Amino acid sequence: MTYYATTKSSDADKEKFFNHPAVEFVIAVEAKWLPVIQQTTLYCYEFSAESFVLLDECAGYYISYESVEPASVRRISNVPDELFKRTNIELRVLPSLSELAGEIVQSSLNFSLIRMRNAEKNRSI
Repeated sequence: MTYYATTKSSDADKEKFFNHPAVEFVIAVEAKWLPVIQQTTLYCYEFSAESFVLLDECAGYYISYESVEPASVRRISNVPDELFKRTNIELRVLPSLSELAGEIVQSSLNFSLIRMRNAEKNRSI
């Protein structure tokens, strides 16, 4: 899951959900998935923005209704290290995402909870 503050986010939520003032985005994963993440290779595709439209502002999803060739492709072989290079991102490793996800959906923060069906089911969201 990921979340971030916007201009509409309350100061109370920012204080509650961010551990450091420099952090703008939090990526939270369950501990059982960390070895998988550490061993995964990702490919980052860069596209021209011309044909893309915003599908979901909260989650930051953009789509194109036409075929688009990538301008470049970059291989990422160490996902945690790639995240740690970015000073505004915090990677949180938790035993379960359920409690945090339940709190985030009630907050004023923007978030993405895609693939929560793979999370430990300690509490319903």
